[in-house]
Amino acid sequence: MGGAGKTTLAKAVYNDEKVKNHFGLKAWYCVSEPYDALRITKGLLQEIGSFDSKDDGNLNQLQVKLKESLKGKKFLVVLDDVWNDDYSEWDNLRNVFVQGDMGSKIIVTTRKESVAQTMCADCCAITVGTLSSEDSWALFKRHSLENREHPELEEVGKKIAENCKGLPLALKALAGVLRGKSEVDKWRNILKSEIWKQPIRLNGILPALRLSYNDLLPDLKRCFAFCSIYPKDYQFHKNQVIYLWIANGLVKQFCLGNEYFDELRSRSLFEQVPESEWQSERFIMHDLINDLAQTASSKLCIRLEESKGSDYMLEQSRHMSYSAELPNDLFIKLKLLRFLDLSETLIEKLPDSICALYNLETLLLSSCKNLKELPLQMEKLINLRHLDITNTLCLKMLLHLSKLKSLQVLVGAKFLVGGSGGLRMEDLGEVHNLYGSLSVLELQNVVYKREALKAKMKEKNHVEKLSLKWSGSTAYDSQTERSILDGLRPYTNIKKVKITGYRGTRFSNWLADPSFLQLVK
Repeated sequence: MGGAGKTTLAKAVYNDEKVKNHFGLKAWYCVSEPYDALRITKGLLQEIGSFDSKDDGNLNQLQVKLKESLKGKKFLVVLDDVWNDDYSEWDNLRNVFVQGDMGSKIIVTTRKESVAQTMCADCCAITVGTLSSEDSWALFKRHSLENREHPELEEVGKKIAENCKGLPLALKALAGVLRGKSEVDKWRNILKSEIWKQPIRLNGILPALRLSYNDLLPDLKRCFAFCSIYPKDYQFHKNQVIYLWIANGLVKQFCLGNEYFDELRSRSLFEQVPESEWQSERFIMHDLINDLAQTASSKLCIRLEESKGSDYMLEQSRHMSYSAELPNDLFIKLKLLRFLDLSETLIEKLPDSICALYNLETLLLSSCKNLKELPLQMEKLINLRHLDITNTLCLKMLLHLSKLKSLQVLVGAKFLVGGSGGLRMEDLGEVHNLYGSLSVLELQNVVYKREALKAKMKEKNHVEKLSLKWSGSTAYDSQTERSILDGLRPYTNIKKVKITGYRGTRFSNWLADPSFLQLVK
């Protein structure tokens, strides 16, 4: 049964400190449907940091590489949400793991008993049971009433909790719906709903989740449905989702999108992923919640990693996700596409056909660490409003921003000053839509303070991280170098400043100015 807590239990084990210290290698992959040995092998290689895009598409090469990567190592592999019970396919995949060190473990989560029997012939399967009536009510009360006493609501609430059949996901989802609703009639309407009587198929949507969705306001329903673009087990950022909604016209302002996101989160439709030192705050949708979003979205959102997609589907879709290598002609038929997120992928070059996306409003390329260049005709993206190129370390061909007439938000911009293909400081001064991080490179090409002032750094009030980099030999005039750094003084809400290759002997006084209250590093 879905929603019983199988994945939650597996994650608790996977993230336990003792487990982390016990295994030399760990990998987690959501298998889901349809079963694809190539996709699974590639995903596991990416998890352990051994994937090479040159091998992409060749199952044999990828499996040999995975086998070598695991050889002699004590590893923990979690295969989440497995549906395929074909023994021969499982046996072929299992051969990849046979040369690991003694004590290596594979954890599989599944809703199908036949999968457990196929993968675990020696009866090592664990059945995750449902919660008792007492525990069900305790969980429901904690999330709906915040453990406050309310006898009239409790009487109805206990019956609702009983209808959830001891499934934690269903209990939390419905508790989120009733949280803050003090009218008994609204609780009774949930209890008396005809949806409870609808049958639950093996991979169907729980009645409690349908009720949770039905209770959403129309605008919230549309926002939630568009999240079906994310693959199962995909971790997303809050801002990323809000910009998705803005790009489709579902919300007009970021602050409203923020309220919508928090509302969906309060209903347990989004769950926060435990933070780590190297990852910022991220969220995830439970597999069943993802199924619910797909059902609600109809054909407006498609995921091409699951389906090649007919021409009609491509032409009608407004949002898409794609997990494979991007063919050059992919975007020719996607005339309605408004939001494209390629963040954290291994792409090295954007196909030229992306310039045909005249309706595209948001393009996210953050952490595409292999991305080397952008298409020459990006100015054809006449409606592009939001561009994120944060952490694109190899990006060499920098965009002449003045050609993007509709651009309102640019995150992670890098400005190359002077030299071949470089920009002038006044070009930087004319750009007022910079957000997040900003890098200014090759500052040895700036000769006078008056040039630095033309960048108008004090006016870039949305920039939080600033990187200033000099290259080349030692400066002949230390005082001039310091005056140039004076001219690059940022807005006072800056949080982080990184200075590399500075050629002066003394730093500017603004680095110790108490007015920079948020400067932490």
